[in-house]
Amino acid sequence: MLSASIMAVPSAAGHGTKDGTRKTQSGTRMNKAGRPRKWTHIDLNHVRALMEYRSASKVAEIMGTTKNAVIGALYRDKVRNGYVPPEDSKYTGQKNL
Repeated sequence: MLSASIMAVPSAAGHGTKDGTRKTQSGTRMNKAGRPRKWTHIDLNHVRALMEYRSASKVAEIMGTTKNAVIGALYRDKVRNGYVPPEDSKYTGQKNL
């Protein structure tokens, strides 16, 4: 007979989440169809409006995703619209091509 602790061990790949999406081992959040989330203009506008009054983690709860996904989506949108990070920023490094 197996002990309860052995039977309750989750698998290492693809843990489920509260909202029914799946998260891969690398941390990529997947929707129910197994594809990464696509941020629409409507979603981004909704996130921007929510961020005026709430934290990124609260907005992520509302949107059904993670805090870092919300922050990343907003940053990618900012870069897409012409933002260029400063050259002297410690986060701007030389790309190895």
